[in-house]
Amino acid sequence: MNRQIEFFKPQKTLPVSVTGQSCSLNCAHCGGHFLKAMVPIEEALKEAEKRKVSSCLISGGCDKKGRVPIGKPRAEEAAYLKKDYKINMHVGMLEDYDIDEVCRLADVISLDIPVSTKVIREVYGLDYERDDYINLYSKLRAKTKVVPHICLGLTDSPELEDENILLEKLSEIKPDNLCYIIFTPVAGTLFENKKPPVAAKVQTIFKKTVEVLSETRIYLGCMRPGGKYRDEIDIAAVEAGLDGIVMPSKKAIERVKELGIESVWKQECCVF
Repeated sequence: MNRQIEFFKPQKTLPVSVTGQSCSLNCAHCGGHFLKAMVPIEEALKEAEKRKVSSCLISGGCDKKGRVPIGKPRAEEAAYLKKDYKINMHVGMLEDYDIDEVCRLADVISLDIPVSTKVIREVYGLDYERDDYINLYSKLRAKTKVVPHICLGLTDSPELEDENILLEKLSEIKPDNLCYIIFTPVAGTLFENKKPPVAAKVQTIFKKTVEVLSETRIYLGCMRPGGKYRDEIDIAAVEAGLDGIVMPSKKAIERVKELGIESVWKQECCVF
C-alpha cells in the first residue's frame, strides 16, 4: 500500500496564551486546566528564542461568549511573533470583524467543532448551535487553512448518533484536515469522575471517518488519556488508517513496524 504515517513530538511549537491562566467559561471538562502549561503572550517572544522553537500555538481562555480574545489588541502582539515563527491560532467563536485580522496572522487555524448542540449547552455553557461552528469553519476556510478539532467523549449519544450526524455534515464540506482529541478527566472539574469514551466506540468512529472522509488527512491529537487506554486508542488509529498521531505510544510505534508502514517524525504541532 506504500502507506506512510506521521508521528509528532511537538517540541518545536510553543503554546502561548493570550489570557494567561484566566478563562471565563469554566467548561465542565477543562475548567481552565490546560492553560496552566501555556506561556503568557507577554513572555512568548523571549521564551520562543530561549526554547529555539519554529512555531507558536496561540490560544487562551474564553470570554462569556466563547470567544478567545485574539483580535485587537492581542493581534498586534501576535504580529511580533509572526515575523519569525509560524502561527497556529486556536480560536473559539469569532466575530465577523475579527476574521480578517486573525486569518492575516495565522498560517493555520485550529477550530473546535462540538459534536452536538447538547455539548455546547451542557459542557461549554453557551447558546450556540453546532451549525454556528460549522459556518464559522466555512468562513475561515475561505481565507486560510483551517483544521477542525473534534473532542470525542463529551457526549454519551446512543449508537454514536451525534458523531455520525457530524460526519455526514463534514462529508458535505470535505475538510482538507481533521484532528480528533479525546476527553480526558481532570481533577477539580465538573467532569472529573466522567469516564473517557469506550475504546471500541472510538475505534468505530476512526474507521467510519476514514471511510466517509477518504480525501481528508485525519490526525489523533495530543489530548487523550494515558496508560493502557492510550495504547488501545493509538493502535486503533494506526489500524483504522489515520494519517498521524501526536506523541504516539510505544505500542502504536511497534504496531506500525509490524504492519510495515513507513513512519515520519515531525517536531511541530500536527496542524502545520
